[in-house]
Amino acid sequence: MSDKSSDPAIKHNAEKTLQILRSLSAGKPVPSHAVGVAEESPSKVAQRFVHLESSLLPDQWGELTNYFVETPKPQWNHVQVVDVLNVYIDMNGQTHEDSSEVAVSVLPLGELDSSLRLSNYKTYRLPRNNSACNCDNYLGFTLVLSNKHWQIAPDGTVEELDGPLTWRIENTFFSPIITLNTAIRYVSQMRDNTTDLIIKKNAAETLAMLKRYPKLSIRRHANDLDQE
Repeated sequence: MSDKSSDPAIKHNAEKTLQILRSLSAGKPVPSHAVGVAEESPSKVAQRFVHLESSLLPDQWGELTNYFVETPKPQWNHVQVVDVLNVYIDMNGQTHEDSSEVAVSVLPLGELDSSLRLSNYKTYRLPRNNSACNCDNYLGFTLVLSNKHWQIAPDGTVEELDGPLTWRIENTFFSPIITLNTAIRYVSQMRDNTTDLIIKKNAAETLAMLKRYPKLSIRRHANDLDQE
């Protein structure tokens, strides 16, 4: 599979896997994972990452490379738009010696696809609907303790880099999580940069929908205060 693939990520992972399989076949110790104590806890790393990720547009994602063991491949054809005030990082005690599971509880506002259509938005968030349902969703990723990470150079080769022992994200493919304000900036930028009339039409409809949310949130907050 490594020989047939042109994906540097697959080739890099295949080499790591082959090292482990050869060790097992020869009855030798499996190459050990990094051990030691990271400067920051997995919870702090996860919180900082989600806070930063949710505010960045696609052309700003270079700022997040060092958070990953491998070069990240965010799937911008499936973007989660969330209410920033309801993002909650839950480690839930799932932290081991060299790995940690992170659950991100979010209040979803909808999903954006590559044509800028907004789908799966919650009708309870729209005006004239007074439902109090929170309908939290859970997204997640895995952190691993590592003193190495790698990047793909412009020529397609993989460069493995050494660094301080820290918690890094293992997942390569994932759906970005962005806040409402980031979504408005993202859709506006994509609309202005495209010549595709369908995308422009979808963008206009999506922006109209997204810009209705803040007014609803303010109205709901006022109603909550009145009830108190």
